[in-house]
Amino acid sequence: AQTNPVVWATVINNASEDQLSKMVRFANRNCQGNDPALMTSMAEICQQVYEHSIALDCMLLQGFALVQGVGTLLQDLDGSPLRCRPMGSKFSGIQRQSGVPNVVTCRSTSEVLPTLLTLYAPMSRLPLAFEVEFCGLQTTWERVELLLKRCVDRGAEGSNAHLFCLVDADQLKRADQLELVNVLEELYHERLPFRIVLLCTKRDNMYAESFHKYVVDCPPLPVDVQQEYWKLATPAFWENQQSSIHIKVYTSKKVGLGKSYRVCKDIEAAMQRNGGQASSVDSMRVFVPVFQDTDADQLYAYLRQGTESEDGPSRAFHINVASSADRPLDILLFRLLVLNDLETSAGKHFRLQPKHAVLIELASDSGKGADEKEPLVDRLTFCSRLPKHEVVLGPGILDTSLDEVQ
Repeated sequence: AQTNPVVWATVINNASEDQLSKMVRFANRNCQGNDPALMTSMAEICQQVYEHSIALDCMLLQGFALVQGVGTLLQDLDGSPLRCRPMGSKFSGIQRQSGVPNVVTCRSTSEVLPTLLTLYAPMSRLPLAFEVEFCGLQTTWERVELLLKRCVDRGAEGSNAHLFCLVDADQLKRADQLELVNVLEELYHERLPFRIVLLCTKRDNMYAESFHKYVVDCPPLPVDVQQEYWKLATPAFWENQQSSIHIKVYTSKKVGLGKSYRVCKDIEAAMQRNGGQASSVDSMRVFVPVFQDTDADQLYAYLRQGTESEDGPSRAFHINVASSADRPLDILLFRLLVLNDLETSAGKHFRLQPKHAVLIELASDSGKGADEKEPLVDRLTFCSRLPKHEVVLGPGILDTSLDEVQ
């Protein structure tokens, strides 16, 4: 009873099936005929083990008597403990060898998307849609399993060109987290090649406890570096025959300065450069209003209105973001603009074409007046670091008769 619970937890986590079965059998025998006081004491001790170890299922290992089984197993091994994974310190970067489940914990939810981009920075590219799965309570185990299969299959091909990531892995249902740990431990012990990152937002997540040797410190790139990266990754102007999507974010410190008007003027200028008629701006612009509760299905419906087929004409998607928007919308825009794969609940997919432009208008309201939220640009840490145009009140004349002027 004086043994450190973390030692018990480590022994259990590293036990083979035969050893674990032996402990369970001993525990079952030990549960019979013991007085209530002893069982209560053992329950309290084993609860400590459970809190330090996610591999221990209190219901399966009946009566909380497994702890005594561990002690007996150690005696049977002539006092030689099982090989334990030490409580290792954090590494400075992602481990490149195959078969290592890297665990990255962000300091806050606002760092998740910047950190995700940082993970792929050494590869000099953005993540691909099939490499990333955003997790939550609604995520099914099937989706996690499919990503693991892709991860192992790519590793078996001998390719180090891919890095797979489960974003918000600590937001999965607890049963799925337990299953994920078990599967990764099996892959690790079988020495199968795979490269995966479990990106979490809670410091006390179960992956950090199970794979503490492979906890990785990966601070996001500085904001100015992220902004410079996006300036290089997207064309500065919307042009014919462009190789990637033109993206621009419109902001202003005050309301009423005409962000929507500026969006339309930029579309008009692009059409004139490309030989089109300014009068057809409305036919080229697809207005997409988004709010706090906008989901993938609703965003898909708006985007699909302007692109009935991939062979259709170029379109400028004017995404108007309300001040109530929060991190879920930032993730939706990340899936649309970076992964280029917006998937609905029904399994439908929307992918932008290089010929398109995405012009994002961020509401000027900071949002502080509602539920004491942070400013919008602080909540949308991905979107707010895209190439930006700040609308200011200049010396020119603003035509307030236009519907687009706020």
